[in-house]
Amino acid sequence: MKKITIIGYGSIGRRHGACFMKLGHSVSFVSRRSPIEGETSHENITSNLKLFNPDIILICTETSKHDENLKELLSLGYEKDVYIEKPLFLKPEKIDTSQLSNISVLYNLRGLKEINFIRNELNNEKILKAKVYCGQYLPQWREGRDYRDTYSSDVSKSGGVLADLSHEIDYSILLFGKIKTLTALGSKVSDLELGTDDTYDIHAQTDRGVELHIHVNYVDKVPTRYIELKTQNNEYKIDIINGKVLKNNEESAVFEKADTYLLQAEKIINNDTNDFCSYDDGLYINQVIVKALESNRLKKQVTV
Repeated sequence: MKKITIIGYGSIGRRHGACFMKLGHSVSFVSRRSPIEGETSHENITSNLKLFNPDIILICTETSKHDENLKELLSLGYEKDVYIEKPLFLKPEKIDTSQLSNISVLYNLRGLKEINFIRNELNNEKILKAKVYCGQYLPQWREGRDYRDTYSSDVSKSGGVLADLSHEIDYSILLFGKIKTLTALGSKVSDLELGTDDTYDIHAQTDRGVELHIHVNYVDKVPTRYIELKTQNNEYKIDIINGKVLKNNEESAVFEKADTYLLQAEKIINNDTNDFCSYDDGLYINQVIVKALESNRLKKQVTV
């Protein structure tokens, strides 16, 4: 049985905790909030390390605190495994993590069968262009909580819609290569009470020669998540919500809905994390977000 510490007791931290407990492992939270029955918690990292001595730590606080939490762990001499909920930081900051046995960034959608199916499908294909789309209505994200009181509505805590939905940047890079240049446009198109833009578009060129368009928003009432791409020989549409892959408008594969958080937890326990987002890749995603914000501000193309 492994001992897992989760720093943060928000919805994502509790979700991770439930997965590890379901797998039969011991979970402790670092939070000032009172845990529910069957959970243990400590008010700070120092007491948790001393009293619980975890094998694995997950950082699941609001994005703006990730760097502070990581630095504290390192200063306290922690040397085992650390996993940081996406995105890594608000801004790219290279921190020396060499004392850790492992550090990765948690992008759970990497575990989707349809993502891995299309990766294999594209092995021998020349990709020409791709469109990646994700729209989810922010007030529906966290059941029982007013969206205006969540960190997503505060750009200083979450980084806004680009950071919240940075899954799309992560798997775009995985599938289509690193972004070389981009032009971005962000705006607030809804009447949501936010301190952030609710819609962002990125038009980019990758180092594999792919013309890439990424769209993310907080406003779609019907959750929508898909990838469309053209290769030299074929056209694909990957419907992530419904687990379907179309090839040239014909159904090519259908996948049952999977609990990607539970699959991710199993891989963490088994130390099977080669396909996880690395610390350096997490920093690169941060850099893409910063450059997209810069492009939007300057209204011009930028180099990543």
